[in-house]
Amino acid sequence: MRFFRIILAILVVTSIPLVTHAKEPNSTGLAVAPVRQEMTVVAGKLTQGAIRVANYTDDKLTVNLSVQQFSAIDYVYDYQFTTPVKDWIVFEKTYITLGPGQDKKVNFTVNAPNTTSPGGYYFALFASADMSGAVVKRVARVTSLLYLSVDGKLTRTGSITDDIVPFFVYDSTIPYTFNVKNTGNVHYGAFFYGQLEGFFYDQPRVGVGHVLLPGTIRAVGGSIPAPFFPGLYKMTYGYKTDVSDNEVVKTTYIIYIPPWSLAALVLVLFIIKWFWQNKRARHRHKS
Repeated sequence: MRFFRIILAILVVTSIPLVTHAKEPNSTGLAVAPVRQEMTVVAGKLTQGAIRVANYTDDKLTVNLSVQQFSAIDYVYDYQFTTPVKDWIVFEKTYITLGPGQDKKVNFTVNAPNTTSPGGYYFALFASADMSGAVVKRVARVTSLLYLSVDGKLTRTGSITDDIVPFFVYDSTIPYTFNVKNTGNVHYGAFFYGQLEGFFYDQPRVGVGHVLLPGTIRAVGGSIPAPFFPGLYKMTYGYKTDVSDNEVVKTTYIIYIPPWSLAALVLVLFIIKWFWQNKRARHRHKS
């Protein structure tokens, strides 16, 4: 009996998780701030900007600075980076040295030529450093995305295409998808949403925010909670930009049939049939 008690005590002790206060790691690599910034410049006029690069390691780092242009792939909206065809961004230094835990401000100059058309131009400011160890070769690279607007006539317009909303809905959510094209010449942020309205029913907007780059198409999808009662509902979907009160929206109608209503209908039909059969049986009995 004593043997089993000892075994039980060992199992209890080993099953209790050890509570320790882990030391906060002081080595989180290379960092840059801000991760995104917007600037408005005038063509032909030099404009100054800056980023801050930090070394959160225990080693001294030589950080190289470079510039690429970026764009978005239609529909999936993954960013792709290319060698800049416009030599607009010039760092004051092509590299800096950072000690452990040190950060530095790095200035750069934006020079858009006089012939530049108004609109949006997009650059990635990279900071990279060799952080290879004795065995593993590793290069860290972080980026600050620069959304550049050349001043002038900036157009922020868009359109919705290829929208899909089911007419009959049976599930607990109502899905929707549509493509949005930025038909203007500059980027803008927007809130993409869906909303459902019906008799004595008005649902708040449900959506998400995204950025649209000019000349690109973004696939947007989402779902909104279905109501409780079955019926005919009006669905509104689209987006509202962060620079205007104007909205790009579409509306359609759906018929919502929740599973419980089908079960209730079957039950009602069964009850009606039962009463009808009983009534006929009583009538025949009286005859």
